[in-house]
Amino acid sequence: MGTKINLDFLYYQEKQGLDWTDPNMELYNEQEWEFDKQMKIMNLKDVIKIIIEGYNEKYPQHKFFKTCFYDTKTGIGNGTYPDHLGQYDYYQPSSKMARKDIEHLIMHIDKGIKGVGNARYMKELELEFFEPQNFDIVVKIALKDKDFSTSHTSNSTIYKVKDSAISEIEITPLKFKLRTNPQKWIAYYG
Repeated sequence: MGTKINLDFLYYQEKQGLDWTDPNMELYNEQEWEFDKQMKIMNLKDVIKIIIEGYNEKYPQHKFFKTCFYDTKTGIGNGTYPDHLGQYDYYQPSSKMARKDIEHLIMHIDKGIKGVGNARYMKELELEFFEPQNFDIVVKIALKDKDFSTSHTSNSTIYKVKDSAISEIEITPLKFKLRTNPQKWIAYYG
């Protein structure tokens, strides 16, 4: 678990202009390309750690987590969505992923927070795996600077996080779920 990726691009709102491009985007595009490359090949425990670190302090642009596993050779179509998903939710099956250890990615998306704005925000990110995993140590390491509590059910461990863009993390042997804190939501446009 030693992969370090600069995640500053997750929080940068690109400046728009009619006859110019944002000069900061050259740096942020390089960071995004490195992030995409590493998320496709790094150890699965490092992937989980990076996702948690991305949401630890403030709410990032979720679009980068939506595309980081995508295999460009598979085509654009998203395939058939499971029936339980909503209008704005995102589903990426294993057939569209560069990684072969993740069965699917689901992002539960809401269209805005009442009274705050109408941009879409991610409520929950879910990864399901083909093989059982143990992320207890990874989650604790990634949350080391946060105040959190842990509870256990028969099949899952839930980490409730205080003062974070993460509300809670739930792990089972086959799933990782990160739920966001709507009070930390930031509207990104573009």
